[in-house]
Amino acid sequence: MNYHLKTINKKNYLQIIFFGTWNRQNGKQIMNDIFSKVTETNNKKVLLDFRQSDYMETSTLMDYDEAITAAGFPNIIKYKFASLHRPEEVNRFLFWETVAVNRGIRIKFFKQEKDATEWLINNAILQ
Repeated sequence: MNYHLKTINKKNYLQIIFFGTWNRQNGKQIMNDIFSKVTETNNKKVLLDFRQSDYMETSTLMDYDEAITAAGFPNIIKYKFASLHRPEEVNRFLFWETVAVNRGIRIKFFKQEKDATEWLINNAILQ
């Protein structure tokens, strides 16, 4: 395994920090591991922090496939996810976000932690 996850229970949300490499071979396993950590807690709001990642391989087909996989997790619509990335990388994942949102996942990608946490803890359903 070339990654690990650090989980921090915050006051209003769960933060999961990803360390390592996300690629074609391990992407679905990482999503399974993340969702397992999410379901272990009672918190429905999750900040996914990928700023410490070494490398995140992506392509349009890979993004589509992974977003469809994520949408298949049980009760995924009960959760709200903010995905935090380095500023120079966030635009690479906008297609992933679009596919996921179209499949019912409440997720948004961010460059700044402050923006991500404000959106995450806001109780509005759609923004």
